[in-house]
Amino acid sequence: MDSSAELSSLLATLEDVTVRVTHLVESSESKDGVDAELVQLERSLTGSLRKLRRALKSAQQS
Repeated sequence: MDSSAELSSLLATLEDVTVRVTHLVESSESKDGVDAELVQLERSLTGSLRKLRRALKSAQQS
């Protein structure tokens, strides 16, 4: 598998995980103490998505 295809696959998976975490953050079902951890995780995932998108764009231009 070439790097663009691999990065694209990773991006799709990370997007799915980010959506799931965001739903947990937005739900009222989260327990106290877990909320802060989930918000921090969501921020990290969002940052990782930006980096992965940039990497994919670079790989596609190569």
